[in-house]
Amino acid sequence: MRGEDSETEEVMSKPGFTFIEVLMAISILAILLVGVHKLQSQMVSMNQTTQFFTLAPLLAQSQMAEMERRNFKEIPKDSGDFGGAYPGYVWSLNMETLESEVLKKLAYPMKKIDISVSFNKGERTYRLRTYRLAPDKAAAETPDKRLGPT
Repeated sequence: MRGEDSETEEVMSKPGFTFIEVLMAISILAILLVGVHKLQSQMVSMNQTTQFFTLAPLLAQSQMAEMERRNFKEIPKDSGDFGGAYPGYVWSLNMETLESEVLKKLAYPMKKIDISVSFNKGERTYRLRTYRLAPDKAAAETPDKRLGPT
């Protein structure tokens, strides 16, 4: 009996960790690593979303500027991409002339212009709607007499 007690005391007095302590430490470390991995993936997703909602309004405004440059020529629907500079981004345009008794009194017709910018085949979409007084074909070809001689 005495020999067994001395062996037990000898084992208990040795420095180190027990198997249970090692298992608990590994379990806690695994739980922490899973949480860090999930946090990292959420940060990447939020970064992509922020990048889209920063870039998409600028791309939509550039398409609007292109429509203004073309003097709002009657293009009811159009679509395209932004080339190699912005891979994965596509745009679509829908323009219609609004009709009403009040609007007929205006010098130029009122246009409703919808521009949509999408990323990764519709994964994220930004829509811009604006209303503009735009000259029609006949008004664009004739000079405006209200401005005076040019």
